[in-house]
Amino acid sequence: MGALYEKQSRCKRIASVTQIQNSEENLIMKKLVAIISILAMFAVAGQALAVDKMINTKIDSVVTATDRNGATYMRLLVNEDRNIQGQAYKVTVPVLIFGNDVKKASTLKAGDTLKAIIAENEYQGRTSYTLRTFVK
Repeated sequence: MGALYEKQSRCKRIASVTQIQNSEENLIMKKLVAIISILAMFAVAGQALAVDKMINTKIDSVVTATDRNGATYMRLLVNEDRNIQGQAYKVTVPVLIFGNDVKKASTLKAGDTLKAIIAENEYQGRTSYTLRTFVK
């Protein structure tokens, strides 16, 4: 009977040590997940930053469309000059127009000059603009 009691007590001690090790591993995993989550939030927030700037450029294309909620929006395509290590080139950039500004922009057509303050957004290396206001 004494040997059986010792065996049961040893099994209980081994089980409690295993539980302590598992709880320490869980605590480490929870800390790791929390750190990764915080870093991911900063990475996403960094992409969401927009920079306002003024543009004065010729419109290449005008498209009016309706979104899935039934609201009308416009997409203007404009060319932008860029320069990398002395090599100049042109890039077509979309300018998105929403809300009350769509009525003001409805008179624009390809070949017109767009003078506006825009929010410059970048997602996965691609630049797009969102109209803030027209400039006269």
